[in-house]
Amino acid sequence: PTDIKYQNGEQSTRKDLAVFGEGTWSLDDHWKLLAGARWYDSSVDRNYFDRVPATHPIPTFVVGSSDENGWLPKIGFQYVIDEERMFYALYSEGFRLGGVNRDRAEQKGLIPTFPREYDSDILQNWEAGLKSRWLDGQLQLNVTIYHQVWKDVQLELIDPQNFTLIDTDGDGEGDTFYPFQVVVANLGDGIVNGVDLDVSAIVGAGFSVGLVSTYLWKAEIDEDISVEFP
Repeated sequence: PTDIKYQNGEQSTRKDLAVFGEGTWSLDDHWKLLAGARWYDSSVDRNYFDRVPATHPIPTFVVGSSDENGWLPKIGFQYVIDEERMFYALYSEGFRLGGVNRDRAEQKGLIPTFPREYDSDILQNWEAGLKSRWLDGQLQLNVTIYHQVWKDVQLELIDPQNFTLIDTDGDGEGDTFYPFQVVVANLGDGIVNGVDLDVSAIVGAGFSVGLVSTYLWKAEIDEDISVEFP
C-alpha cells in the first residue's frame, strides 16, 4: 500500500567516437595556414519508465534512441608581426548532440506537437583577433571579434499538446491534462556578434592585474517562432 500515486525515472547512455587533428603550415616568414577537422559518431539511448501506482511491479517502459555522425572543419590564417604580436582569422564549427524526447502525448493517444527526436545544433564561428605582448612582456593584450551563426537551436519548452484535456475517467469527455511534459525542439537559427577583450599586466614582483570583458551587440533568434497545436 502507498500514498504515492506516481513514480518515474530514466537512464540515458551516450556513446561518442571521434577522430580529430590540426596542422599549421608556414607559408613564409609571416604568414601561416591552419587547418583541422573533427569526425564524430555519437549515439544516445534513453530508457524512461512510469509506475502507477508507485508500487506497481511492472513499469511502463519507453525506449528512444538517436544516432548521428558528421565532421566539423576548422581553417584559418595567422600573420606573425614579430615574436610578441600576431593577427589571426579563422572559421570553425562546433555542435551539441541531439536526442530523444519522452512521448507522453503519444501515450495519451495524442499527436505530438514536436518530433520525438531532435537534431544537433551547429555553431558556425567566424572570428578574427590580435594576440600580443607589450612593454617587454609586462602587458598582454588579446582582442577577438566574432560572428556566429547558431543553426537549428535546441530550445526547451513545454509541449502545448499536453494541455489538451484527456478522458481519464471513462465518461467520454476530457477531464485531465498533463502540463508537465517538457520537450526539446530545433526552433530556428540564432545570430551572435560580439567582441572579447583580455588584458593583463604585471604590476610588481609576484603581482598582476587583469581584465576580461565581453560585449555582444547582437544575440538573438534570427526569425519569429510560432508554436501552435497540431
